[in-house]
Amino acid sequence: MAIQSSRDDVRRRVTVTLQSAISASDVTTFITSAAPVPGGDRPYDILVDLRFARVDLGTSAQAQSLAAVAERAQPNRRNGRVAVVAEDDATFGIARMYAAYREKVGITVEVFRRIEDAEIWLSGASVEKTR
Repeated sequence: MAIQSSRDDVRRRVTVTLQSAISASDVTTFITSAAPVPGGDRPYDILVDLRFARVDLGTSAQAQSLAAVAERAQPNRRNGRVAVVAEDDATFGIARMYAAYREKVGITVEVFRRIEDAEIWLSGASVEKTR
């Protein structure tokens, strides 16, 4: 499958890895069918790895639509962090748009170009982002 997820209960993190060509429909299907990310007082963080994907999203409206789908899938998620890793400019830009829409409902989303920087940020250390 082009989208895979794994759960790490020790680090309290869900990692979602996207590979090959991915459409908005693929992402929507994954979001609506995947098990909810554990929440509560200590919610799990999410690491979304887009380094090996070609995401077929090109508009702000598509990014907004995915943010709305994520909100409907987990309406009670109001904290926990999301780190998105996207190396190429187009995917990075779409990820930033998605982040802006998620931040409107209180979800902390940061977009990184390097997986190492996302890991550092999720561990609680500060990292300088490359935009």
